Amino acid sequence: MLNTEMLARLRTAIDEASAGFWSDAECYSALTDGQLEAFKILYSTNPKDKRLQVLMKDDSATITDNYISIPVDMWENFIVTAEWAKISGDDVVYCDILSYDKDLQYLKSNSYKSPVSSRPIAYIKSSTALGNRIYFEPSGTSSDYVITYLTVPTAISASVEPQITPSLHPAIIVYALSFILRKAKLNERADAEFKNFIGMVKNAG
Repeated sequence: MLNTEMLARLRTAIDEASAGFWSDAECYSALTDGQLEAFKILYSTNPKDKRLQVLMKDDSATITDNYISIPVDMWENFIVTAEWAKISGDDVVYCDILSYDKDLQYLKSNSYKSPVSSRPIAYIKSSTALGNRIYFEPSGTSSDYVITYLTVPTAISASVEPQITPSLHPAIIVYALSFILRKAKLNERADAEFKNFIGMVKNAG
């Protein structure tokens, strides 16, 4: 479905055929938010979902520390896969991608579960001094990494088509309707449409 078709269907749903109370910019913004939320649901359900491939990007290098800066075009902390070789030149091995929390600290302190070359881990850690970084363990002095991550989706506008698969375009329109209903303080209807949106994304093939 083209961006203009999505706009027209949204306008039909809000009973405003042309820009009046709701501008085209506001409608496209609501559609953009719907696309973002749909992508997030897909990622939370399965980070390797093929419908996310339009956002996926690879990065790899040999480094002398066990961390890299977050890629500038990475969307939030959405890592799809991470691979690591403690010694540069060895085969990279898929990492378990973990959250930086107490469970990670316990794992690292447990000699039976701590990361080794055949079972590496990757996690994102932030600090005031260094900012957000992706860390790999076990650490090495010359190591190879490969990551696949999600880039930031482009905003839908009069000149930019949606990136998400066409089968989810109707769901995005329903989200946008929910968004506008909520701004109009029609919260009960907005809640119902948002619930419909979630079901449509999760049930879409």
